[in-house]
Amino acid sequence: MSIMPKHIHHFLHLILVICIVILIDKGDEQWFGGYNQDRAKKKFYRLSEKADIYYVGVKESGQMEDEQRALYDECMRINQGYHHAKCYSYVYSRKHKDFQKSGTVTVNVNVQTPIILILNSYEAVKWHIKDKDEQVKLIYLTGNIESEIFGEIEDNKIYSSFPYTQKCSNCTVSNLENFSYSQDETKNQIKIIDQFGKSAASFRIESRIRELYID
Repeated sequence: MSIMPKHIHHFLHLILVICIVILIDKGDEQWFGGYNQDRAKKKFYRLSEKADIYYVGVKESGQMEDEQRALYDECMRINQGYHHAKCYSYVYSRKHKDFQKSGTVTVNVNVQTPIILILNSYEAVKWHIKDKDEQVKLIYLTGNIESEIFGEIEDNKIYSSFPYTQKCSNCTVSNLENFSYSQDETKNQIKIIDQFGKSAASFRIESRIRELYID
């Protein structure tokens, strides 16, 4: 049996140590499952000292409702209005292939002081952030299904957590409740305080919406 020379053994050990250090450093921003929870929480607390928190929860994008209505009308036209139940089931049960995509919700930020955005949704949403004065210091994205952020927002400002996927930016484990039809503001405020150090200055719930304003 051959024995590995000592200098090779030491070299491989050094490489292993370097890799571990790199992974630990990356863990602050990338690892899923709570590895970066403590550092993320410290960052949230630090930012919230000088920023108000705005919570927005939506069931789905209003764009989905418009597309569903258009498909329903088309189904009724083709069937000459005789198959209401069939068309309703076909469209609103979301069996149609077009509803595998997410609709857009545009968030217009018009405040003059720093803010933290918590965005929560039941369905997948493409959140389009318009922040011309660059007052958004952090976005925390959560919900039942993986959603996305669009707009001129730096990646290091986006944290997210979804229960059914590990595809997220700067993944953390959220203790916020996923969006439901009956959002309990008091319960969520307690969890926001725990995760961010203070309560949300604004707590907004919408069923379907395409655009909203943070003023």
